[in-house]
Amino acid sequence: MIRINLLPTKKRKKKAQPIPAHFVFMGLMIGVVCVVLGLYWMHLNGKISDMKADKQAKEIKLADLQVQLKEVENYEKAIAIFKEKAAAIEKLKKSQGIPLMLLEQVSEHLSKGVWLTSLKNSGMGVSLKGIAFTNTELVAYIQNLKGSKNLTGVTPIESRQGKMGKISIYKFSLKLQMKV
Repeated sequence: MIRINLLPTKKRKKKAQPIPAHFVFMGLMIGVVCVVLGLYWMHLNGKISDMKADKQAKEIKLADLQVQLKEVENYEKAIAIFKEKAAAIEKLKKSQGIPLMLLEQVSEHLSKGVWLTSLKNSGMGVSLKGIAFTNTELVAYIQNLKGSKNLTGVTPIESRQGKMGKISIYKFSLKLQMKV
């Protein structure tokens, strides 16, 4: 006959075995490494947020400096324009007396028998046209102009004898330079 044991058997409790020391040590080391890595991660996140805030502050400062730079450039342009205008005014002031001095010098040396019909001024060069009764009066006028301290390069261009009505005349043209 076959016997079947239907009664539960007593199970034996296993004795709790102590965890080996190297596993405990490894667990503690992993825990310490995780804590250190977590702290380092938090430190890096803090640095990143500080750097982002610093970057934003520097971008704002850069925008302000660019606005100031634009203002400085505008001021420099305004100063350059002002200097150009001041130089033009000074040039005009200096050249304002030149036509008066030219007329004074040309008319001062004019003798009785010489008349001017045209006076053209281009820069410092002057072109004169006129009429003289005699050639000697014309030569005397040219010599007087050459003796002037403010006129240089007095050069006769043309001298022709002609008639005006019944009177014999000399038509002439001269070129000269002004000294300033």
